[in-house]
Formats: sequence, C-alpha cells, structure tokens
Amino acid sequence: MPSEQPVPVEGSRYLADRIVEVSPTGALREVWNVWDHYTPDPSEDWSGGFYVPDPEVLDWSHVNAISYSAAEDAYFVSLPLLGNAQRLPDGNTLLVFSSAGEMNEVSPSGDVMWRLNLDLGAAFGFSERIDSLYPAE
Repeated sequence: MPSEQPVPVEGSRYLADRIVEVSPTGALREVWNVWDHYTPDPSEDWSGGFYVPDPEVLDWSHVNAISYSAAEDAYFVSLPLLGNAQRLPDGNTLLVFSSAGEMNEVSPSGDVMWRLNLDLGAAFGFSERIDSLYPAE
C-alpha cells in the first residue's frame, strides 16, 4: 500500500510503500514503511504518473512482490519493479535484481554466497530456486 501522502525530498515529492495489516474488525496497523529504511536518490530518474491526484509525484520504491512467512513471522518484499526475494530451505535468501541482471544468494548474516551477473541489464524478471530440472523417478 502506498504512503498516505507524498513525502517531499529535495524539491520533489515521492510516494513510498508500506505494509499494513488489516484485522478481522477492519483496524489497520502499519508494520513496515520503506521510509524507515531507504531514502530516494533525487539524481535518479524516478517515474511519475502513478499517483492519480497529482501525476508529478514520483514513485520510487514500487514494491512489486510481498510474501509472508508465518514460521518466521516476517514479511519479505522486493523492490523496485522487477525482481524478487525467496527464502531458501537452508535459511539463505535468493535475491533477483532484474534491472541489474544480477542474482545473489545471501546468508542470514548478509554474506553473499554466490552471485550471477549477466551484464545485460533487465535480464531477469523473477526466479524461483528448484531442486532439479528433472522429475524424480
């Protein structure tokens, strides 16, 4: 869900994403807000036109995927635009940075276990780790 109001940063106004839980009674509780972790780089060319009341407002975080793990009581988000994050059975996380044409597997401590970079840009959309390309017999 986007921020309730655009936020000004160095002369421009930005929308940002947040995670809001809705209780069975309809009560809203914000559990994550991109502003608590990131700030847009004003030198980047962020897209506008997503915020109907004012098309000049820039959309910089644009979360494109969200997943909830009940076992970890955690949300996983991927941003911006294409790409995704997948928690692996061993606790590592597979990260896809589509616009960079890069995939990383990262340990729970943040160490990069392996990296694939095709130097093509926008080469990956989404990915999912599978055990084998061949069916079990």
